[in-house]
Amino acid sequence: GAQRWLYKRVITDEQARGLSEVAYHAIKARMMEEMRELLCSLRFIEIRIMFAQLAELLEDYRLALQAFEVLGITDGYHQVSEFYAFVRRNGYNLCLRPSNTFQ
Repeated sequence: GAQRWLYKRVITDEQARGLSEVAYHAIKARMMEEMRELLCSLRFIEIRIMFAQLAELLEDYRLALQAFEVLGITDGYHQVSEFYAFVRRNGYNLCLRPSNTFQ
């Protein structure tokens, strides 16, 4: 799905704007599995950080976790929560070297 698309693409500045909105729209459309797949993709995290979207990415995690709670969905909550903690803990270092996302 979405994760395979990310690995096969070269992202332009114009597409980066779309990436900044895709998780938000998936959450609003209650596409929780697609949203989980994106927010738990190291490639997605790397790209968002490369385009200086760390604050927006953290907000996407917050909104996603809130949506899980409001909708009463438990499947995927823990995984998204773990990735949120990873990005919060390592965000500064990842901004310095986005390629470290995979280390």
